[in-house]
Amino acid sequence: MQKIHHMNTKAGQYLFTEEPRHRDSNGKLSKIKRTYYGKMIKGEFVPNERYLKLTKKEKINLGIEAEPDENIVEKVLRKKSNMEDKKGATILSSRKFYGSVYLLEQAAKLSGVEKLLIDSFPKSYKKILSLCYFFILERHSALYRFDVWGRIHKHPYNYNISSSSSTKFLDSITENEKDYFLSKWARAKGDNEITAIDSTSISSYSQLLKMAKRGINKDHDLLNQLNVLVGFGADCHLPIYIKQLPGNISDVTTIKNLVDDFNSYGIKASTFFLDRGFYSIQNIGSMLDNNYHFLCMIKGHPLYIRNLFEDISDITSPIYFVKKYKINAVTKKYLLQYKKDDKHKSRTVYITKSYDPEKAKKAKERFNIKIAVLKEELQSKKIIQAKSVYNKYFNVEWKKEIVKSIDKRTGNIKEKIVETKIPLSFEYNEENNK
Repeated sequence: MQKIHHMNTKAGQYLFTEEPRHRDSNGKLSKIKRTYYGKMIKGEFVPNERYLKLTKKEKINLGIEAEPDENIVEKVLRKKSNMEDKKGATILSSRKFYGSVYLLEQAAKLSGVEKLLIDSFPKSYKKILSLCYFFILERHSALYRFDVWGRIHKHPYNYNISSSSSTKFLDSITENEKDYFLSKWARAKGDNEITAIDSTSISSYSQLLKMAKRGINKDHDLLNQLNVLVGFGADCHLPIYIKQLPGNISDVTTIKNLVDDFNSYGIKASTFFLDRGFYSIQNIGSMLDNNYHFLCMIKGHPLYIRNLFEDISDITSPIYFVKKYKINAVTKKYLLQYKKDDKHKSRTVYITKSYDPEKAKKAKERFNIKIAVLKEELQSKKIIQAKSVYNKYFNVEWKKEIVKSIDKRTGNIKEKIVETKIPLSFEYNEENNK
């Protein structure tokens, strides 16, 4: 441990270390080399910029380890960046862009984000806002570019945030602090709100992320992934809920996390809008038990749905047209039965079967284009898809070849007839694709 020296001046008591002096070949003592780390003012340690750049271990080795208040840090940095207007001093002028940042500042105030950040992170909310503005305005840039962006933009923190310090700062935010912020935000925006729920996956090459797991990848790559569940407010047009989940958790099982979190936040008057990936009897039962309103698309055509609407022969008939929404629709009551904690339960739900002519027209166009592309590939014998894709829509006769192989044990030659990816003839199978 280096010895800390003190030097009293009118400005305060300075703290510094000295390197050992030695004599050169001529017998002369070397110059005194001092490293200053700050000063004591009225019993309070005020660090300088050199001290702020030290790691925690280096601070402990010095014996003056301290975590100064954010205001003190700003004061030290401001003293360095702002030149005093003294007689004979050079006054530097600079120009900074502020329009885009001003727009984001007003958005943060009007939406309540700034007020909530001040409440959740009173000492570091300015730094968080500056980082957020950087990510929004420079969304294609890495965080180490903040130095360049910060020099030409006016932002709340007003000082540079280096790549290493930003990493340390983001790592210092605990899970409890994140949950506190997200719970208050969800309570402020989530009540009496229609919340559209969806999930996405983020692929990663990293082997160190604990939550990166192999799962159902929507990009069809073979990488580990993280799942992110997001709830977006239909009326306020703002994200209400966000949660990071392991990559091996499917959409069906994420609803339990969503319901548990909304219960812990104290949100009861919320309506969920879910796509078919979240559909399961278990999820429907979970939302019914917690008295949440919801609208969920049904995946496939379960037997109970077919039986419920078996009397509806033609949904495209004008008698089912709903003028308000300009679609054809029929709604029926159904007594849904499900299990919870090994107990059988039943609740009444409303199930709607609908038909949108505009969407049906676009879907038909997409289907016709798909069939035309597959037909061209078969005609040109340039097979790109798997054979099962072509067999689904066409009756294809594939060329067959005899493949010979030698049995290593007996030495006998085996012959096997294998279908190749060369079509000999084909015809569209209209019966299977109605």
